[in-house]
Amino acid sequence: VDDEKATLHEMRRVLKPGGSLILCVPNKRYPLETHGVRWRGKFVPYSYWIPFLSWLPQRLHKKIAVARIYTERGLKELLTDCNLQPLKMTQMLPPLDQLPFAWLRKPLRQMLMRADNTPLRRFGVTIVALARRPLT
Repeated sequence: VDDEKATLHEMRRVLKPGGSLILCVPNKRYPLETHGVRWRGKFVPYSYWIPFLSWLPQRLHKKIAVARIYTERGLKELLTDCNLQPLKMTQMLPPLDQLPFAWLRKPLRQMLMRADNTPLRRFGVTIVALARRPLT
């Protein structure tokens, strides 16, 4: 979206008081940038081969990445600024559907399923947030 705050304000407007909203946003902790980058004036769609690009300071990441990425704290602040009440946040590990090596998908998914209930989950590809429009 062009303006994330305007979009969240519109989501809040159409929610009933006490209504809930689920958001899925890219996680800054995920070690691979999956949305492509701008490099020397050109769009490079396969940036997930560049590890730790998402871990650059936000001001540098914004210059080369084509998608916004979020921390839990930043997303909570954004939701609060838009008068939405953050209720719960978690991370989702990658589904690996874009992995070019099909033979690797199943063993890596099994490994990730074991990591799902560990602190490694914080490095998931997506932050899933539940927020609510206040009653007043």
